[in-house]
Amino acid sequence: MKIRVWKIVSRIISLALVFAFVFILASPMTAFAKTKTLKLKPAYPAYPGSPVVEINETVVTINKTGNYKVVQNKSNGTFEGFLVFEAPKTKTYKITLSNLKCKGKELVYGGVVTYFHYEGDDYLTGVSCKTKGTYGMSISSQQRGGSMVKKRVGTIRLEKGQKLYLYYSFIVKTKGKKLTSNLTIK
Repeated sequence: MKIRVWKIVSRIISLALVFAFVFILASPMTAFAKTKTLKLKPAYPAYPGSPVVEINETVVTINKTGNYKVVQNKSNGTFEGFLVFEAPKTKTYKITLSNLKCKGKELVYGGVVTYFHYEGDDYLTGVSCKTKGTYGMSISSQQRGGSMVKKRVGTIRLEKGQKLYLYYSFIVKTKGKKLTSNLTIK
């Protein structure tokens, strides 16, 4: 009697292990990259034409590649802020902007303008990321063709230690006070 019960229990355990093994193999295995949240300071009164000394007071600096959630609060009716990426090594970096969101269902649009700061210069110098299309690093919350795309990918070559200023500027018609977007630098 004990042998019979043991055979039944062992078969149930064996079947459970087989189902668990099949479930593990059938489920997609993905590596989840950690996403760091960055809260941009309002750029006002600093703006791209301001001296770098003023801009650096409002800047958020990152020096690692990775995935970032960028959070902005409304200031003077728009969402504006500076982010600086300092290149850890010399290479061509891939920058991806996506997942633009604000409270409400209205259209949110704008983009990221890229700048360099050259040693000894008091002001930023505009520089373009290479992108598909002719609209630079512009994105929107809704896909509408042309520059109104939900995801934008650009590439730029940076030398080790070189700083790339990213000026975030977005317009929203809703009363939302917080805007979020994703930034990936590889």
